[in-house]
Amino acid sequence: HSFPTRRSSDLTFLERARNCKSDELLNQKITPNQYDEMVKSQDTEKLMHLVRFLYDIKNERAKELRKMKSADSRMLVTARKLLYGELAVALGKDYSEMSDLLDQYLGQN
Repeated sequence: HSFPTRRSSDLTFLERARNCKSDELLNQKITPNQYDEMVKSQDTEKLMHLVRFLYDIKNERAKELRKMKSADSRMLVTARKLLYGELAVALGKDYSEMSDLLDQYLGQN
């Protein structure tokens, strides 16, 4: 596991999520064949990047009044559960509180 365990790194993570729109690394393109690898890594940075990327796809498709592809949608659900669950535990927060906050941050377009 490379999930953060110290509060300071968790708070840094939240700060980075809040500013994800201007974070070059979190806005790089990802190919679908990288999705599984990123989820299996259970690395917070990779998961945050994946969630951010999939939210961008979701937002773009919504502008065109289209739904996400089912594979992308499933991957977003999986990556969110892993990332948000681990952070909720690490920060001693409720899962729903953490998911509301991170959806707000990572879902910005």
